Amino acid sequence: MKRITSIFLTISIMSVFLLSGCTTSSQDEYVCEVTMGKVLSMDVSKVSDEDSLMACGNTVEGLYLFDKDQNVIGGMAESYEVSEDGLTYIFHLRDAKWDNSDPVTAEDFVFGWRRLLQERGPYASLLTDTAPVKNAQAIYYGDGNGNYMDISELGVYADDEKTFRVELEMPVPYFNSIVGFPSLAPLNEDFFNSLEEGMYGTSPDTIMCNGPFVLESYMPGTSLVRFKKNKLYWNKDAVKVPGVKLLTVSSVDVAVEAFENNFCDIVEISGSHIEEAKKDDELKDCILSCESCGQGFLTCNVEGDLKNTNLRLAISNAIDRESIVTNVLNDNAEPSYSSCCKNLYFNPVTGEDFTKEPEAYSEYCSYDLKKAGNYFELAKKELKKDQIEIELTIKSDAQGVKLGAAIKEQLEQNLDGLVINLNAVSFAERLQKEIERDYEMILGNWNPDYPDPKTFMDMYISDSATNRSGFSNKEFDDLMEKCYETDYVYDEEKRFYALQDADMLLVKNAAKIPLYVSKKCFLVNPDVSGAARPPVTLKSFIEFEKVVSEE
Repeated sequence: MKRITSIFLTISIMSVFLLSGCTTSSQDEYVCEVTMGKVLSMDVSKVSDEDSLMACGNTVEGLYLFDKDQNVIGGMAESYEVSEDGLTYIFHLRDAKWDNSDPVTAEDFVFGWRRLLQERGPYASLLTDTAPVKNAQAIYYGDGNGNYMDISELGVYADDEKTFRVELEMPVPYFNSIVGFPSLAPLNEDFFNSLEEGMYGTSPDTIMCNGPFVLESYMPGTSLVRFKKNKLYWNKDAVKVPGVKLLTVSSVDVAVEAFENNFCDIVEISGSHIEEAKKDDELKDCILSCESCGQGFLTCNVEGDLKNTNLRLAISNAIDRESIVTNVLNDNAEPSYSSCCKNLYFNPVTGEDFTKEPEAYSEYCSYDLKKAGNYFELAKKELKKDQIEIELTIKSDAQGVKLGAAIKEQLEQNLDGLVINLNAVSFAERLQKEIERDYEMILGNWNPDYPDPKTFMDMYISDSATNRSGFSNKEFDDLMEKCYETDYVYDEEKRFYALQDADMLLVKNAAKIPLYVSKKCFLVNPDVSGAARPPVTLKSFIEFEKVVSEE
């Protein structure tokens, strides 16, 4: 597949790849994947971006894992027991080692979980809200008067070296789906305390690994991260490649050209690059499309004009999702009308998908210009305005700009008197604006952390730590409380239908404006297998296999 298109490309590829230590893929036993996002940190207590989480998840291992079919399987935990009331979990750890030969112990989990709260990391909410561990909220949030419970009171205990006990505030039906998340990995306290403050996870020498791979080379924000097989990993025979490289480049164009010229094995593509690859005689056989649960949507900060429900509903019904999927995303997605996404959660009795057919949501969320116009006229009357201006914050990458332009064009064309001002910012800036609620309307994407609707819906509970829109609805809050704290905790089928009612409330109030559920599309070296991405969980390098040329 080697075809250098110009001398300028040759220089670009050589400088980016060869100087980064990358050889031609056919002669390299390592699998090389190109990404657009850098691995910003290897500190599991602090990471939040997908690339960093994927890197961490392949070097540290939590209690449970997902296999390629999304089944929960044992990681550091060989078995577990749960009390009849669902409040106490006892995990029995397998004989596993850190990469320095120290045993992985229950104390490592106690320290790791405590530190996640102490660092107030992005995923501390796993312990406070998603799966509330005993006293986690009192430690993290305090009592409202500036008093905080001591971290030693967190409901995690080392009953002995290989027995880790967790006490919860309430039953959590999906608890075992969460405990494998990288942020809940173990952490060796003695090793951590031996480092200078702020140095953990900044280099291969400042991190201990118990996962299938160890860090071979890394600096925070560097363009190249190298992983090598962990020879002390408990399941090392399942690891089929000696190493993996993650390389960040400036654009998809550079990544695709590198793939064409045999400098890498895996490249994620989207938009026009998919269409171009389909028309290419060589590339079309390298395309791998994977189902995903990543949802693209608009979030409205319910202050100012967007506090008006009719305005939000007008926007939701004035967007042609089919057109966006076809013309912007090049059919690498499906239109979305629910607050959740399909293929995530299923009725435990009937097996039906949680999300319904589009017609079920059409009263409040569809492409219906008459309905959109009626909502908009009501909004203008209630707001006493003939013209409404809204700033839409988008990512400044190519796809973000293209999506933003399409949404602006549709809304301004379909709603007479609406003006959309685009504000293109970097991913980091967009994330900060969302956290600080410094936006009017924002284009976002959410990939579920675990296979339960709460991963999408808890950000709309009034007092949730992840509520970044200000949306509040007592009926919705009450339903979520019944599903996760009281009436339906022990009845999965009733919980399923109650969650569908809660979903419809979000749609009815346009708490979020769903747009599409994306697929992931890759160019993959035919000599590499195991590149498929799971729809919910992070990619595991353990599935990679590669045939290397002897030439």
